[in-house]
Amino acid sequence: MGRTIPALETPVRWLALDSVTFRPSWLANAESGAARERSLPSPTPRRTQETQTVSIVTLSQSDALQPEIFRAVTENSTILSATAGLIAAKLDTGRTESAIIDVGGLSADDLPALVTLLRSVSDSIRDHGIGTIAVAIPAADTIAYPTRPIARVAELIVVQLQEEHRVGTPAGPVFTIDVARRHLAMRAADTGPGRLVAGIPAYGYLWSRSGIARRISYSEAASLAANAAVTLARDPASLALHARSERDGWEIWLPDHRMIAALITQARGLGIYRFAVYGARGADPAIIDAFRSPVRR
Repeated sequence: MGRTIPALETPVRWLALDSVTFRPSWLANAESGAARERSLPSPTPRRTQETQTVSIVTLSQSDALQPEIFRAVTENSTILSATAGLIAAKLDTGRTESAIIDVGGLSADDLPALVTLLRSVSDSIRDHGIGTIAVAIPAADTIAYPTRPIARVAELIVVQLQEEHRVGTPAGPVFTIDVARRHLAMRAADTGPGRLVAGIPAYGYLWSRSGIARRISYSEAASLAANAAVTLARDPASLALHARSERDGWEIWLPDHRMIAALITQARGLGIYRFAVYGARGADPAIIDAFRSPVRR
């Protein structure tokens, strides 16, 4: 199986670049994962979990994607080399044992520079003895993030499953198992499943009566449903939990342990045995049991 990224309870920290100086710094509250809820890795099928610290290296200081920082760093080889060294040193002093490099918002024209960036940062990180280096890519975007060239410079690839319903869309499940499986299968066919990590959203969305959506955790959704005297019922088509309050004017869709377990089964059928939970803070606490279920090969 090779090396692995850490377990669900692993502390996660966010390291981001300053938009002016390009110097890396830890985001506020990053030790607890409160600043950026995008990703918490989860168990692989090993019998014992390792106690590790994972750091996520992003080029954005905010939730908004900032590809202009990426382009500014990569257009000058001296700046790129210095930035890669600073990132590695920061991770080293932060006692990082695994790192996920997450660069979002790129286009197909950025691919050569992305590969160069990943190689430079990975080499610097590896020189500091950090165990596992992964790269996060959006599952559906094979144009800007093709699997094969990225796999040449990344030990593991975290395939972030697409949000099918989110801010700006009508209400519905965050992901569907059929679409998620199709995207994972496509990536697995490109580079083999052994180096892939399935990135699974564990959060949901709440839509207001006016159609405005915001992200919501399982714990918040359960509290809202209880206060509104409605039930989080399972949608038979998607397996997602769903609730609507006519009184309070909202609608909720979110995954739980049963839906995620069904997706894990599909991923394992493709030969993928590594997983990452996105939005693990406040997620259904029973999700961890889905990853601990026996692996049949």
